[in-house]
Amino acid sequence: YIDASSMNADLGKLLENATRWCAASSGKQKPQVGVRSGGLEGFLDKHGFLTKKFSGAISKQSLKEFDVVILSAQGLTDGAEAQVLQDYIKDGGGVIAAVTGWAFAQTSNGRTLNDDLAANTALRPVGLGWTEMSFPSDQLRSFEVKPDLPVMMNAAEAVLALRAAASA
Repeated sequence: YIDASSMNADLGKLLENATRWCAASSGKQKPQVGVRSGGLEGFLDKHGFLTKKFSGAISKQSLKEFDVVILSAQGLTDGAEAQVLQDYIKDGGGVIAAVTGWAFAQTSNGRTLNDDLAANTALRPVGLGWTEMSFPSDQLRSFEVKPDLPVMMNAAEAVLALRAAASA
């Protein structure tokens, strides 16, 4: 889904908009985008981004120069990479990632998507995760997130806290 070979006008516009949205907090006219897989550098350069391919293990050092990183979520190899990615997000970095959740069980030697996909570990604290469902054939069902989410992830609680702070 994030591969130059599958790029068409609609997918290209989605990727361009998603990259701009993920880079908005940088305030840069030409955000730095790191591409770990997919060969998207040429496409993104043509649309006003400064892109660079990076490879190898995800580390604080490998991500430090980028405002946004684009990668295959299945390419995260372990919990250490997931923690680095989680810290990068907490520090304001943007991430665009894709994985074919419904095919994970078929391609991962019996591991489970919920427990064994390192990218799910990285994204749980922000309330995001991949499931094995496909649309529209599967009916909507819940996706168990194991850690407790911060109370301010609830919009109603956040609004109440803001009102209380404003009147104090």
